Amino acid sequence: MTMNADYLEGLMEGFVAYDGNWRMTYMNAAAERILGRKRREVLGKTWHQAFPHAVSNPVDQMYQRVMAKRAAERMEMFYEHYGRWFEISAAPVQSGGVAVYFRDISDRVRALEALREADRRKDEFLATLGHELRNPLAPIRNGLQLLAMAQPGSEVAEEARAMMERQMRHLVRLVDDLLEVSRISTGKLELRREPVELTGLVAAAIETSRPLIDGEGHELRVELPAEVVTLDADAVRIAQVLANVLNNAAKYTPRGGRIELVARIEPPGVAIRVRDNGIGIAPEVRPRLFQRFAQVGSAPHAYGGLGIGLSIARNLVELHGGTIEAQSDGTGKGSVFIVRLPVLSVRPRIAVRPDNARPPVRGHSPKADSPRRW
Repeated sequence: MTMNADYLEGLMEGFVAYDGNWRMTYMNAAAERILGRKRREVLGKTWHQAFPHAVSNPVDQMYQRVMAKRAAERMEMFYEHYGRWFEISAAPVQSGGVAVYFRDISDRVRALEALREADRRKDEFLATLGHELRNPLAPIRNGLQLLAMAQPGSEVAEEARAMMERQMRHLVRLVDDLLEVSRISTGKLELRREPVELTGLVAAAIETSRPLIDGEGHELRVELPAEVVTLDADAVRIAQVLANVLNNAAKYTPRGGRIELVARIEPPGVAIRVRDNGIGIAPEVRPRLFQRFAQVGSAPHAYGGLGIGLSIARNLVELHGGTIEAQSDGTGKGSVFIVRLPVLSVRPRIAVRPDNARPPVRGHSPKADSPRRW
């Protein structure tokens, strides 16, 4: 083997050579690996005989130009036959043929696409953040003007104060969400686990989400297991997860809709389903639904929020060893979010009854054992 051949065999890039009649005269080891062909299969064959799928495609057209014009060319293209991106350079050689270097650049292209997508989402997020911050700031500014003009203790002053308090709570929620994302991203979020009952978690989540649900005129139905279900969890964080999912249902359901939260014991844990009859989830949106700054609606500001609630929920659920998923039959057909969490214990709920009460009739469960509903 000559020094030149040694060099070509040591390349990580593929290399093939054709003579003036388009017969393949050389193929290095990297080309065999990249193209999935052995030298013995293609050497001595013409370009079109060896690679019939390439006839008249952009690569073929480039090779023909290089052969005819005796000038080098380079291109990047997605080669559908291989399902990969390639960088291909072809140059004329003194013998009258063509030499071709090529390499798989799929990873680089995907990385660039990911950077572009991240940049696009960052710009969209900053626009959304500015929009969301302006929403409460404008009423607060108006409230300050009203307070300056109103008589202290008057009804106008009290209404302005109450409105400013509501808007300030909204601002605090936005900032808290941003801080939560930062803590999760840097691994600084600490869970404070302890045995906690499922009923208490659900009650805390509903208390948080109730203003939004009631404000939109939604009907909320809740059904929990008859048993006492205990989880080893950070109560604040899991309540936050359920509240985020409930808020999401309320936000993306037209006024006067129906939302239901149903929990079932599904070994080895519990499954909590939040179902709504809202706008649903388009198939193209579902893969990125739990990504940071993702929005369900087509317009970023149409439904409010920063698009980080579901991302936070997924991270918190996974930190607890659980999973969260979304299902929908499509746009306009509602959605269901399923949170699955491991449980610490499941035990029968003991009904408390007066001493003189008769024992339950055999075959009938006490009322306390029936599904709990809000």
